[in-house]
Amino acid sequence: MIFLSWLSYFVFGTTTRAAAFATAQILLGLLVGVGILLVTALFAPALGDFALGASVALFAGLLTLLEDRPPLNVIPAYYIGAVTLFASGLEPTLMSVVQLAVPVLVGFGFGWLGGQRFDQLFGLVEHGQLRRVGIFRAALGLGREQLVAQQGDLFLKLFYASIFRSRLFTGQQQ
Repeated sequence: MIFLSWLSYFVFGTTTRAAAFATAQILLGLLVGVGILLVTALFAPALGDFALGASVALFAGLLTLLEDRPPLNVIPAYYIGAVTLFASGLEPTLMSVVQLAVPVLVGFGFGWLGGQRFDQLFGLVEHGQLRRVGIFRAALGLGREQLVAQQGDLFLKLFYASIFRSRLFTGQQQ
């Protein structure tokens, strides 16, 4: 769950506000999962094997009502929470939600820390405080002209080194 929450930080937005709402929606999704399991138990005597499908359809329909209600309108976040509860195998209780909330919060914390470190590194590269990082700069899309210049300089050095080496081995004077 920690990995899924960490990934969700980057998928649902890397701002503190977006992360807070995504976290809230995943935590609410855990409660949705509890609700689905409780309603399934309620429907089971009448619907038998179809109780789970009917419960999921009921809650999925209710979740679609949130589509036009920002900021809590990221429906996949609710499903992540519900599926997490299902996959955990825990009983549908409030204590299960609390147990699963901890890894959700830790994962978003790791995502936030990773995002902060990336922003710092990006700032260093952008302001030229990290030099000789041509491949890294290219990966970030920064300093393409400088990267081309560095590669051109390297090509010329290799070219002159090869000419010098060939003259050295053939006995030609410069």
